[in-house]
Amino acid sequence: PEGLIVSMGGQVPNNLATRLHRAGVRVLGTDPGNIDRAENRQTFSALLDDLGIDQPAWRHVTEASTAEHIVEELGARVTCSPAPR
Repeated sequence: PEGLIVSMGGQVPNNLATRLHRAGVRVLGTDPGNIDRAENRQTFSALLDDLGIDQPAWRHVTEASTAEHIVEELGARVTCSPAPR
């Protein structure tokens, strides 16, 4: 085959595109690097910064213990609900 089109299924093909590209598979359509650039919040934010495009303040929260401080820092109104069991 000439290459592979990864387009159906949402996040799964986006994740597979980079792995396939690294394995030497020709990915047809959008370049896997550009898929990552658009899907990865940190990478996309950096791109907007480089281009001088304003964006809302945001932070990546990985631990519940830091969430309250980040909410205060951003001045955001947040409603939290317990996780479903």
